[in-house]
Amino acid sequence: MDGALVYRRMSYFAQDHSSSLEAIKEFLYKNSFVNRFALFQCTSIFLNRHYIDEAVSKFRSSSCVFAVKRSHKLKWIEHNRSIKPLNFDPRRRPRRQDWTGELEETGMFYFSNRLLVSRNLLQNER
Repeated sequence: MDGALVYRRMSYFAQDHSSSLEAIKEFLYKNSFVNRFALFQCTSIFLNRHYIDEAVSKFRSSSCVFAVKRSHKLKWIEHNRSIKPLNFDPRRRPRRQDWTGELEETGMFYFSNRLLVSRNLLQNER
């Protein structure tokens, strides 16, 4: 992409426990001219150029764009030596073809802006 900048994090922000948000804050602090940015996770080996092009297009008119996938998994959680459903009512178990499912963040990429990061966010409800 034209105009893309690659930023190499300081070692302090590149530890096993470092969050992406911390690295972005460091980047924005050192690059005060940047108001909108993209973060690509190098661990996302299946990132297709089509996804990037679509995200760039959507980011032109949005404050943020991030990668998600639709999931139709019925989830459970262990609680006090038993299990409980997280995203459905077992008495009204949905058929997957009738259920729109849930959006699950993939972590592949984030397009966001300085204002959201100043609020410790990468995304908003839009």
